[in-house]
Amino acid sequence: MVVTWEMLGYVVTWDSLLRILKINRFGVAGHWSACAEFVRVGGAVQGFMKISSKTRLSSKSALSTTRPDSQASRPRRQISRGRKLCFALIPVLALVVLAEFLLMLLGVAPLSSTADPFVGFSNSTPLFSPLPTAPDSSGDDLLSRLEAMQDGAPAVSTDAKPAEEWLATTPSKLVWFNDQSFPRVKRPGTKRIFCLGGSTTFGRPYSDTTSFCGWLREVLNRIDPHTRWEVINAGGVSYASYRVAAIMEELSQYDPDWFIVYSVHNEFLERRTYADLLNRPGWLLTLQSFAAQTRSYSVLDRLYQAARRSADHLPVATQNQLPPEVDERLNHTVGPVDYHRDASWRSGVLRHYEFNLQRMVDIARRCNSQILFITPASNEGSCTPFKSEFSSLQSESQQRILSRVQQGVAALDDADYAAAATLLEEAVELDPAYAETRYRLGQAYVALERFDEAGREFSLAIEEDICPLRAVEEIDSALRRVVAEATQEPRDVWLVDFNEKLHALSEREQGNRILGDRYFLDHVHPTLEIHRQLAVWILEELKVAENGVGAEAWIPVEETVLSESEASIFSRVDLRSHGVALRNLAKVLHWSGKFVEAAPRASDALELLPNDPESRFVLADCLTHMGEIDAALVQYELLFEDYPEWGRGYVYYGALLSRVEEYEKAKGYLMLAVLHKPEDAYVLFELGRVHLALEEWAFAEESLRKADQLYPDDPATLELLATAREKLNRNPSPLR
Repeated sequence: MVVTWEMLGYVVTWDSLLRILKINRFGVAGHWSACAEFVRVGGAVQGFMKISSKTRLSSKSALSTTRPDSQASRPRRQISRGRKLCFALIPVLALVVLAEFLLMLLGVAPLSSTADPFVGFSNSTPLFSPLPTAPDSSGDDLLSRLEAMQDGAPAVSTDAKPAEEWLATTPSKLVWFNDQSFPRVKRPGTKRIFCLGGSTTFGRPYSDTTSFCGWLREVLNRIDPHTRWEVINAGGVSYASYRVAAIMEELSQYDPDWFIVYSVHNEFLERRTYADLLNRPGWLLTLQSFAAQTRSYSVLDRLYQAARRSADHLPVATQNQLPPEVDERLNHTVGPVDYHRDASWRSGVLRHYEFNLQRMVDIARRCNSQILFITPASNEGSCTPFKSEFSSLQSESQQRILSRVQQGVAALDDADYAAAATLLEEAVELDPAYAETRYRLGQAYVALERFDEAGREFSLAIEEDICPLRAVEEIDSALRRVVAEATQEPRDVWLVDFNEKLHALSEREQGNRILGDRYFLDHVHPTLEIHRQLAVWILEELKVAENGVGAEAWIPVEETVLSESEASIFSRVDLRSHGVALRNLAKVLHWSGKFVEAAPRASDALELLPNDPESRFVLADCLTHMGEIDAALVQYELLFEDYPEWGRGYVYYGALLSRVEEYEKAKGYLMLAVLHKPEDAYVLFELGRVHLALEEWAFAEESLRKADQLYPDDPATLELLATAREKLNRNPSPLR
C-alpha cells in the first residue's frame, strides 16, 4: 500500500518523501541540494531539482506500480522552467527562514540596525559611564565627581541598603554634551526619555537647563503626579544623524520609554565621501539594503571582516573612518571657504541621512521604546546665506550679477525697495543659483509687503546656500517620509511638526510666515521662549501617545504651570552662565563668517564677563573684518594688556599692525606667533612680509621659504619670496 497526500495540487508519495529527506541530509556538501517527486492524479511528474539518474529511475519504477493501467499510456506532462525554479526556491527559502529564526533566538541583530554602511568611527567612548558614588538629591556636582574619580572613591555605598549604580556623562565628552546623570536601573513608577540631536537639543547657546529638554523635565513632573519622569539630555554639539544613531544604540540598553530626536541641521558639517556608494548601480544598493536587514547577512559580514583582518591585516571597516568626536569642516578654514557646489556629495549625504532615520526607528523598536521626531525650523529672514557660488558662468556674467546685487543692496539701504526688487530680479534671471541674490530679493519683497514671494525667496536662498548649515528641503522630506513609512498599529513613531507650527505662530503674531530673529538667536538656535513653546508642542504629542496609560490624569499645561516651571528654570541661570551663552553665540556667528551679527553678541558677552579673552578676541577680529581698524586695535590692546600670553591672537594682531605699517611692533607679535605655531604657513607668510617691509632680506627669505614648504605654490608667497631673494642678492647683509 502506498501512502499519498496532496500538496500544492500534487500527490506526494511517502516513499518519495523519505528519499527527499535522505538526499537533503546526506547529499553532497558545499551546495544546496533538494529534490521532490510528485504524483499528480492521472499522471506522474518528476521533481523540480536534478538528482542522479539512478534515483530518477528508481523513483519511476516505484511510481509505476501505483498507476492504473488505463493511465500508463498517457504522455508525461512537462513542468515549465518557471515552476521548476519556483519549486527549487522553496527549500532554499525555508532554510533561510529557519536560519533567521535560530539567529534571532541567539540574539543576533540585523546589520542595518547595528552598523552604518556609510561611515565608521576610529574608536568609541561611551557617552555615559558609571559614577563612583550616587549624587545627592541636590544634584550632581561635576567637580566633586571628578575628584571622587581621581581619589578612587568606592562605588559601593556605606549604607546598609545595596548601592544604586548611577551613570553620568563621561568627563571627556563634556565638551560636546551636558553634564547628566541617572540610575542605571530604572526605578519603579519611572518613565525615561532620552533627547537626542545636535546643538539645539543641547540648548545652545545656553545649556540643558533652558533647552526644550529642561522644560520637558520641569513641566512633566508637574502635570503628571503619578509618574516620575526622567528626561536626559543627550544632545551633542554639531552631532549629525550618524553620530546620533550611534549614541542611540548605546542608550537603548537603559530601558528607555521614549526617544525624542531633533537631528536636522548638521548633516553637511563633516567631510565624508560617498563615491563608492554613488558609483554602485541602484539595483545593487537596493539588494544590499534588503540583505542588511537580515541576520544571516550580519553573520556573513562579521565572518568576512574577520577573514580580511586575519589574512591581510586590514582595518575592520571599509567605509569612511571618522574621528570619535566631531571635526567640522569649518574648523579648518576661516569661514565656509572649503565648501563648493557638489551635487554628488549632497546626494550621498541625503541618502545617508534617510538611512540613519530608519536605523533610529529600528533601534527604538528593538528596545520596545517609542520615538518622536521633530521637523526642522530655521531662521529664514534674518540670516544671510553662509556662502554663495555662481553657476558655471563666464566672469563677465558674474560681474554683471555682482554689480546688480551691490546696487540692489544700496537701494535697500536707501529704502528704495521697488528699485531694489527690480535690480535683484534681474540678477536672479542671470543666475538663479546665487544664494545671496535670493536672500536680498526676499528682503526687498518683505519691505514691499509681498510676503508670500519673500518666503519663497528666503527658502530658495537656504536651498542654494553652498554651506548648508540650515536644513534643506530634502532633509524635511526624508524625515516625513521615514515617519510615514514607519507608521503602524499600535503606533510607536511620532512627529512634532515644529516647522509648520512655528510658521503658523509667526502668521498669528506677525501677519506673515517668515521666521526671523523674533524666534531665533542665530541661524538655527531658538530663543528661550521658543524652546518653551517647542516643549509644549512635544507635551501635546506625548499626551496623545500616552493616552490610556495615565495621560488622562495629567494636569492641563496652563500658564500657571508654565510660570512655575519658568521661575524654577531661571532661578538656576546666573549672570555668568548668561554671559557664556552670549559668548558661545558670538563664536558660532564669527566661526561662520557673520561678523556684523557676531560683534554685538561679543560686546554683550563682555558686559557680563568683563575682560573675557575669547569674547574680546572675537570682537576684535569682527571689527577688523568690518573695516573698523581703530576700534579693532583698541580691543587687541586691551586683550594683551590683560592676557599677554594669549597665543591665539598673536598672528591676527601682528597682521593688523602690519596693515597699519607699525612693522616693529608687528614683528614682535608675529615672532611670538611663530613660537606658538611654528608649522603655520600663514604666520610665516605674515612674518616674511614684515621682514621685507623692514628690509631684513635674509630673515624675509627664510620665513617665506618655510611658508612655501608648508603651503607650496601659493602665488602671493612665491612673489614675495622672489622679491626677498632679489634684494638679498643685491645686498647680502641680513640687516639693512
